[in-house]
Amino acid sequence: MKLIVFPTSRALRSYQENILNKDSFLPKLLTIEEFEKKAIFVKNRVLVDEDTRLILLKNAANFEDFKKLGFSEEFFSFIKNSSYFFRFFDELSLEGVNISELKKYDVYEEFYEHLEILEKLYERYLKELNKNRFYDKTILPKIYEINENFIREFDKIEIYLEGFLTRFEIELFFNISKKNLLNVYFKTNRYNLKMQERFYEYGFEKFEQDSYYELNFSKKVAKKIKDLPKDFDISYLSVSDRMLQIFFIKKKIYDFIKSGIKPENIAILLPDENFKDSLNLFDEINNLNFAMGMDFENSRFFKGLNLFLEILSKDHIKYLYETKRFDIKNILDKWYEKRFEKINFETFEELIRDFYIFIEENQKDIVEEELKDFKYIYQFLDQYSLKKRLQFFLNRLKNKKIEDSGGGKITVIGPLESRGVSFDGVIVVDFNEDIVPKPSQKDIFLNSYIRKKSSLPTKKDRENLQKYYYFELFRNAKKVAISFVENDTQSKSRFLEELEVKKDSFSEDEIKKLFIKDFNKKFKDEEIVLEYDFKREKLSPSRLRDFLECKRRYFYKYIKKLKPFEIPSIMPMENEIGNILHKIFFKLIKIKIVIKI
Repeated sequence: MKLIVFPTSRALRSYQENILNKDSFLPKLLTIEEFEKKAIFVKNRVLVDEDTRLILLKNAANFEDFKKLGFSEEFFSFIKNSSYFFRFFDELSLEGVNISELKKYDVYEEFYEHLEILEKLYERYLKELNKNRFYDKTILPKIYEINENFIREFDKIEIYLEGFLTRFEIELFFNISKKNLLNVYFKTNRYNLKMQERFYEYGFEKFEQDSYYELNFSKKVAKKIKDLPKDFDISYLSVSDRMLQIFFIKKKIYDFIKSGIKPENIAILLPDENFKDSLNLFDEINNLNFAMGMDFENSRFFKGLNLFLEILSKDHIKYLYETKRFDIKNILDKWYEKRFEKINFETFEELIRDFYIFIEENQKDIVEEELKDFKYIYQFLDQYSLKKRLQFFLNRLKNKKIEDSGGGKITVIGPLESRGVSFDGVIVVDFNEDIVPKPSQKDIFLNSYIRKKSSLPTKKDRENLQKYYYFELFRNAKKVAISFVENDTQSKSRFLEELEVKKDSFSEDEIKKLFIKDFNKKFKDEEIVLEYDFKREKLSPSRLRDFLECKRRYFYKYIKKLKPFEIPSIMPMENEIGNILHKIFFKLIKIKIVIKI
């Protein structure tokens, strides 16, 4: 049996759908992440979970010099910033670089003191792992063994590569290739030169650009399979407002389908995935399938819980309208007095489940799974009140995704989900500078010079990796349509200049005419003509001012008797406070109480 390894689960499903239509045996299919987990094992150790890993790092950071890094030791702040440390340590481990090597390249000692502290933190963290017989990526390359029983299950292993391999992954593939035939399928273009150079360092011959290769890791032989197309059909449209891109998407979907492209072969790529919320509002008949899922923080359950947290944190009287609108008064009455208490986990669970009145069925598993994980870390929140614990729990839920199960045939994806898949029609929005490619956030501890000297991926390498994903998606498509916002504050991505593109046949004004009703119609106030007798009611100074400043305002306010919307409140208005104080003082004086002012 053959094993085929894909870069993403979406690429795997796409292959699976195609092969099911053929009369042949289905090979074993895995993602590269699943394959790497199954292909290795570590003796006498357990893979540490993310929550335990966080606690171990917090313990390791308990030394005086750690404060010099400028990170707060307060638990919640530490949790927020812990990802910087883990990314840094994992990257060094997977690339086979020691912190002591980095110090050699810091010629101006710009990072020297910080690297010393990070090295101490790293050593203390490793001690925490070893003491508890745990392992993670920071030590995996030094202690793993090949799972031969798993590897020998297959006659052949094929890996379809999209992107970049760390040194650890390449060496792992070479070690596996000693036990079984392993081939890697690899495409070249001008944006993955770093990966090409790395393969060359490991013994493969130099590659031709825009070609498709089969790399035999057992023999270190690269076989060219075919040339890849170099000409793309790409058009672009510049718009002055971001929301106009939604109408651009609708127009291009119509054009693509009219040209013969099936809806299921059309993808909308969102470089900034937050744009999906706006796009979803205009998907009136559910034509779109949001592959990245919908944000859990937009669910009614999350909003209700978040409103409850806001009420606990501030004067709840100010939230009377929201409380009534959201119907959480009973919950608030039950829990408000406990906001400063240190409650046990069972009581905390009870609070969370009180909000299940707002939850949908497909969201309950997400919360239950999070509660299960949260139980472990809850024991370390002893010193915190209910408010703090709830805030921490909400932060963990914030980035969860709800699967879009009721979507249509047209796929909406992010750049990482586009790896290894192909579509006949591709629409990309937000092709702006600072969005495409997305700026890297990983260089917090090092500059590009040190990274380059120590053979770590630089900012440019990461940008090129993103460009590689776009480039290959465009290469596989029959038609590509790109839009970007161009105004006083935003400009198109410089990446667009590197592609051979043509201006779209439609203009912004034509898009508006198609989708915005009465686009050319100028708004004009309805003329109001009537006779009015000012003697009917007393003309106060404020009424006279309204009449002189805006007759239309006077008409709606005093003749039509329209009132502005106000949020109900039991608090007195500013103009009522004086009268209330006057009445209080009057009663106090009446009962002969001396008032000192």
